[in-house]
Amino acid sequence: MFEEDDHATRLIDILDEDFKIFSKTTEKSRLKNNLSLISPNIFNKKFKSANTAEMHQQWINFKNEIIHENRFFPQTSIYKEAFLPDGNLYSNFQQLIEQLLYQIHPAEIFYRGRISDTPLAHDKMGKPPAKLATLGRANPYGISYLYLAQTKDICIKEIRPNNGDTISIAKFNVTQELNVIDLRAPRENISFLSLSSSSYIDILKLVSLLETFTDELSLPVLPNNSHREYIPTQFITEFFKTHGHLDGLIFNSSYGTGYNLVLFKDEHCICDTSHHIEFIKIKGIDFAHGPA
Repeated sequence: MFEEDDHATRLIDILDEDFKIFSKTTEKSRLKNNLSLISPNIFNKKFKSANTAEMHQQWINFKNEIIHENRFFPQTSIYKEAFLPDGNLYSNFQQLIEQLLYQIHPAEIFYRGRISDTPLAHDKMGKPPAKLATLGRANPYGISYLYLAQTKDICIKEIRPNNGDTISIAKFNVTQELNVIDLRAPRENISFLSLSSSSYIDILKLVSLLETFTDELSLPVLPNNSHREYIPTQFITEFFKTHGHLDGLIFNSSYGTGYNLVLFKDEHCICDTSHHIEFIKIKGIDFAHGPA
């Protein structure tokens, strides 16, 4: 993604401009100069973008391979470097995951909706049994996750109902602190100064990968293509799941402001039986459009 160039931009300025690691204060210039004096061999090196589309292209190569060639044992470089324990990006990738951990506290509220001809009971609003689980952005067939939305409005839009559909909507309460990976804004949430300065270039590459993955999670997918297009995001979600102490992940909704929550298990986010199931009918759809 970056290569050294004596006529380009200092690394410390790249970190400031692209990642906003310094607050907007009068002390910013002095702090940057002090860091440059402390580690001149790192922060004063100059870099230019070797290929701004490099990580995006690696993601495309990875997608194509696990969709069309090698589903379970990929051979692309990004898989070997970032997802295998002996890869040269693996350790830094694990550090990034730690940086993006986010706690969801008890009593926080989320919503889940299901298209149904008649109002559903509370016990029908949770995640489906594994044998009935269809594929989703984060899960393949047969593996059941709980999909929730931050607001009722996002919940309805994420279902992508047709005009005239009826929907049952339930409220879910978090009963115990949940640890999730926050994919809403990786570039803004990573503290670069807490990481090894010798790893900054690799970290920048991985952040670009995470941003590409995050965009894929939020991207609407046509139903007839979902069985293929969801494979890459299912793969990386499974990788996050093996991190050991993650309950799920959150990512931006493509429908306005707000986010979605995916939980690997549902023991600590319970359907609120004291809150009645809302039963609504879709009476119109806004077909926003633009150039294809």
